[in-house]
Amino acid sequence: MKRAMIAAGVLFAATFSLTSAAQSQRFVATGPETQQLLPRLTAQYSGEFAYRTENHGPDGKTPKYLNRMILEASPYLRQHAHNPVDWRPWSPETLAHAQAVEKPIFLSIGYATCHWCHVMEHESFDNADVAALINEHFIPIKVDREQNPDVDLLYMTALQLTADTAGWPLTGLLMPNAKPYYVDSYMRPETLAAVIDQSDAFWRGNRAALIRFSEELSGAVEAYMTDQRDAATLGQSDADRALVFLLATTDPSHGGYGRAPKFPKEPELLWALDALERKHNDDLQRSITLALDGMMKGGIHDQIGGGFHRYAVDNSWTIPHFEKMLYNQAQLLQVYGRAAVLMDRPDYRRVAERIAGFVLRDMTSPDGLFMSGYDADSEGREGPFYIWTEAELNGVLTPEEATWAKLALDIDDQQTNFEGHSLPTFRQGMAPRDDILAKLEQARRSREWPLLDNKRITAWNAQMIEAFAITGRLMERPDWQRTALVAALEPADAGRGLPL
Repeated sequence: MKRAMIAAGVLFAATFSLTSAAQSQRFVATGPETQQLLPRLTAQYSGEFAYRTENHGPDGKTPKYLNRMILEASPYLRQHAHNPVDWRPWSPETLAHAQAVEKPIFLSIGYATCHWCHVMEHESFDNADVAALINEHFIPIKVDREQNPDVDLLYMTALQLTADTAGWPLTGLLMPNAKPYYVDSYMRPETLAAVIDQSDAFWRGNRAALIRFSEELSGAVEAYMTDQRDAATLGQSDADRALVFLLATTDPSHGGYGRAPKFPKEPELLWALDALERKHNDDLQRSITLALDGMMKGGIHDQIGGGFHRYAVDNSWTIPHFEKMLYNQAQLLQVYGRAAVLMDRPDYRRVAERIAGFVLRDMTSPDGLFMSGYDADSEGREGPFYIWTEAELNGVLTPEEATWAKLALDIDDQQTNFEGHSLPTFRQGMAPRDDILAKLEQARRSREWPLLDNKRITAWNAQMIEAFAITGRLMERPDWQRTALVAALEPADAGRGLPL
């Protein structure tokens, strides 16, 4: 079996913060009764997450399957409501049920704006044959990592300890006590079916091996997480050594730290800015500016609408993974805002203002809080919302404006950079034309939008509130400070005109 059915886990069932008992009692089984329940439930819960399936009933329109996810609050879980997999929520009752019937657990963790989560859903979880295998051999549990970050942290730690990579969707095969004996990320349906067959062979013929795998690596994960907690207290010498290591990982050609896939690594940049504020260091400043310049000009930066995508798939920051997450905007607003003031860089100030503009325009809910993120996909694939052709520019702009846009944004039908289209980057040495970008952004709004995950996550809202408060003070933007105040307080308190 792949990676010899490697196990990982800790005392999972006992330590997690579980969903409420009321939520876990929402029980809709996949089966004949679906046809009676489906019209009422789809009418009650209609909307953007209602029909993500290719399995339809006799009318060719109504979803054929329905499972417990239809009654969950999470948009991600609701996306899976019409899978033929008989998903259950993560809850004490579900875990107790697995132990009562002595069946292993099939765990799938992801989130609403995750591209490869959508791919695996389409290929495997909406596939009736693969779903039948999962239902026959496991108690299937679907988890939104943003709703249960503690669950995700433990199983992701298991995956990181047993594989060369990590990411979502996370796939775990667990003992009934929730200790995993196999962890992986995305799998193609044929690979998943083979893993399930081998798991069943172990379960029937050598269950003791699965128990041994899970117990051994449960101890390893527990020890790792204990070491992580103990390492939280560092001395100055430890911080100095870490800074030397960070500088050694700088990409001298394109900026940033490490190789593709290239993440902004905002915590490292904020930490580096802290160190630079305490004591000037030419090497450190060069490292920071190299990273910020590279991201600012690349396709990871939404040159048209502002804000940043989650990461780039190449070293030059040109082609991103297109999802746009709130936590990236919050941290990068602080990074560019602080760097703008510290280094007196008007171009960094502009980037910060465009991040804030994007969040206020497209990620702020009517209640003044901030929504979680945008999917990478629209029109059934990744990225079409963000890409352009020369003809599309010509249809929106004047000839003079189109000439500037084609040159400045590197829109060239003869030398495209993404699936026969051009994803805008920004050519060094060109002067920005925000009036032209505003026209393109307005025109882009008529396209099919990526899905918006409108959950308001407390931790991510706290990051955004902090970013608006701190950057608003540094950049002398009292409107941003007011935005932070409104989001942080109850509406009645925010309306008192409290001093900033």
